[in-house]
Amino acid sequence: MADTDFNAQVRETILHLLAEANRVPFLFVGSGMSRRYMGAEDWDGLLKWVCENAGSPMKPYFQYKLTAESEGDGKKNTVYPHIASLMERDFLDAINQPKFADWVETHRAEFESGISPMKIYIADHLSSFQPTLMTEELDILRKATRHVAGVITTNYDGLMESVFPKYDVYIRQEDLLFSPLMGIGEIYKIHGSATDPSSMVINERDYQRLREHQDYLTSKILTIFGEYPIIFLGYSLNDQDIREIISSIASCAGETRAREIAKRFIFVQYSDSRAIKSASYEVDNGQTVEMTAISTPDFAPIYEAIAKTNQRYAPKVLNQILRQLYKASYTGTGAESVVAVELSHMDELPPNKNGPFAVWCGWVCQVVTVLRSSLPQVR
Repeated sequence: MADTDFNAQVRETILHLLAEANRVPFLFVGSGMSRRYMGAEDWDGLLKWVCENAGSPMKPYFQYKLTAESEGDGKKNTVYPHIASLMERDFLDAINQPKFADWVETHRAEFESGISPMKIYIADHLSSFQPTLMTEELDILRKATRHVAGVITTNYDGLMESVFPKYDVYIRQEDLLFSPLMGIGEIYKIHGSATDPSSMVINERDYQRLREHQDYLTSKILTIFGEYPIIFLGYSLNDQDIREIISSIASCAGETRAREIAKRFIFVQYSDSRAIKSASYEVDNGQTVEMTAISTPDFAPIYEAIAKTNQRYAPKVLNQILRQLYKASYTGTGAESVVAVELSHMDELPPNKNGPFAVWCGWVCQVVTVLRSSLPQVR
């Protein structure tokens, strides 16, 4: 099949799935996207980079990896946190080298507050990456941002913030757990962010804390999985992060509901070969769900299909209205002003009009219509 024919089939497939869901998608973004557009390392690559650049007494990376594999169950989310924990002990000694003197002084206050030096070292490294690769393809995604409800990512870097600069960003577990999430116009960084190294989920203690909160976190995002189609980008189909999340959703939602939700999952993975198929996905509790899997070297048709959804109101605008309604509902604050403006061409509300409860609506102030029933329609 010619590339142009396959790309047309990809666009048609995604448009059909979005039309059935009658919603613009959420994106679930993994490290493959950071490699694709910034050249940043994946988890394995980041830890290896630390070993190679920190110097003595850090051991060669393969020694940490073999030790962790021999002492664990072989699963990614057990092995890599164990590797990081082993490395952190040696990294504390490594920063006594003269070459680290200025760096240590710069971050001394953070170290004294209890933040892991190795996390800060990784965060500094990630801050050097910018989206300078495959920029034409990435620009297509940027043009489609109005048609993306939100983003969930396990990445530490700032790629998604650069693509969706107006979206609210949640980077700490407690923010995700205890903040009123609007479910639109937001980015959820469920493994933390390099902008706040203490939030980064890397070592065994971090993963233990994440597991303790897993059920609560899953319940927070279950509504998103239930309402929106989810497009997975930058993951392997067998990635353990994805397997654990889908398993948690299947456990919470039940088998029938989990299968219904999975029908709206679109799994996109990079491959030199091209294929669109229905993939059976067996989660940890023995259930099997079906999702659409697309293998392709070209992500542009995916972004072009997303852009074809007719999202009348920008997700950021809907987020702001929902947030004001939520605040008014829970504080008892009355409406200070009702302003009739045309919303459909706005990316966000004017900053000087945000009162405790300023309601913005198009033409006749049909707030409920703006918020829900006028969400996406696929052309």
